[in-house]
This record gives sequence, structure tokens and C-alpha cells, in this order.
Amino acid sequence: MKLIDAWKSWEGRTPPFILEEDRPCLHNAINNPKGACCDPWEKVRESETFGSPADTRLHLGLFPQPFCGNLVTARIFVLMLNPGLGYGDYFAEYETPGFKIALVAGLRQEFDVTHPSFMYLDPRFAFHSGFRWWHDKFQAVIGNVAGERKIPFAQARRLLADQLASVELFPYHSRSFEDHGHWLRDLPSVKLVRDFVQNDLIPRTERGEALVIVTRKAKEWRVLASENVVVYGAGEAQAAHLSPESRGGEKILEFLDRHRT
Repeated sequence: MKLIDAWKSWEGRTPPFILEEDRPCLHNAINNPKGACCDPWEKVRESETFGSPADTRLHLGLFPQPFCGNLVTARIFVLMLNPGLGYGDYFAEYETPGFKIALVAGLRQEFDVTHPSFMYLDPRFAFHSGFRWWHDKFQAVIGNVAGERKIPFAQARRLLADQLASVELFPYHSRSFEDHGHWLRDLPSVKLVRDFVQNDLIPRTERGEALVIVTRKAKEWRVLASENVVVYGAGEAQAAHLSPESRGGEKILEFLDRHRT
């Protein structure tokens, strides 16, 4: 897959941490202090804007997160917009070696089978806002699976984590996303991920092998709803609910039951 190959070879030695092919499109943002923050943690934590809700810049001192989970073996895919920005993101990457190792392993699609492939359902990273966000989204689904299969909650969480992947349309962190540079139209990394969805994921859904839930920017993802593709409307996308009562959560439970081993 071109998407996997592109990020597998990505080195990320010094900020700005971007896919090299994206540099021309991100040039204006990178060279504008109001457009992007390219500083490492040591400078960010001392800055006047750290933690400010008014900070809408791209944060390119953090590793990109174009996807999470095993794109080859996952069966449930949640399509998002872009990775957010939490207070602990910089600390986790710069001060917590195990977290950064897991991030790099995910980018390279190299997984240790002793840990969940979807790192944000891995209790080792329960301190991180990504774990809290995803765990809150899925805890009722996990509880449902645990109850129905009569297995421990932790076992049900691992079962879901090994079948789950999230895919971001835009791979760079920001507190809120504004498409200042027509990035969703022109950025090579966005084209790569759209190509992956159109040419790999959608055929999988048509064969009944995968479930796709589009929670953000449905029009930009350019996919249509079908039996195994759930496309959230504007009201649903705002909260991106994945509880058993949501369309996405209900479909996940149906899919897991249908593909039970």
C-alpha cells in the first residue's frame, strides 16, 4: 500500500515533523509563527501560548498521526479529520519513551503482538488524552461485548483493539482545524489516505470484510454510505458518538457478532 510505504520510510529526525512530499504545501504555515509551531517540547512548555484555547496553529513539533492500528489486519475503521491537541501530547512524546516507541511502531506498521495494535486502547497509555477519548467512546461497546460473550472487560477491550483502526484525513496535530492552505485539496498525504480508503478499504467493505464509519468531514472523504459504510451526518459528526445507541456503535456490535470466531 502506498500509504503504508510512505510513512514506513518516514524518518522524523527534527521538527517540523512532516512527510517530505507535504513540505511545499505547508511552506507558508511552517514559515509563519502564527501558522505552525515547529518547536520542541522544551520551548513549547515555556511559551506564552501553551494550553491556550486560542492556539489554532498546526503543531509540527509533534509526530504526525495519519492512522492508528494495523491497517492490514483491522476490520473496523473509523475515519476522522485530524489528530487533536491535548496538554499532555508533547510530554508523552518527549518524556515518555514507551509512548514514542509505540507511535513510531504504528507509523511503520510494526507491532508487538503482546500489546494491542490500537495503542489508544492499550492500558499502558491510560495517562494520555488519546486513551481517555477513545476509551470513553467505546467503553459501552466493550461492556456490551464482555457481557454478551461472558468474558472480562479487559479481554473484550483487547478483542476490539486488535480489530480497530482510525484514519485521519489530515495527519498533523491542531487544537481546531482550519484549511488555510487548501490542504485537503492539495496535500500529498491527504491524497495518499484518500487513495487508501477508495482503493483498499471500500473494496473490503464491498466484500463484507471491513466496516467503515465516517465520523468527520464526510464530503471530504468522498465515500458513500452502504451496508458496511456508515456516514455520519452533521449532527452526529459533532460528537462522533460510538456508543451502542449510535449508528456507528450499533453497526460495530453487529459486525463483531457476524465475524465472531
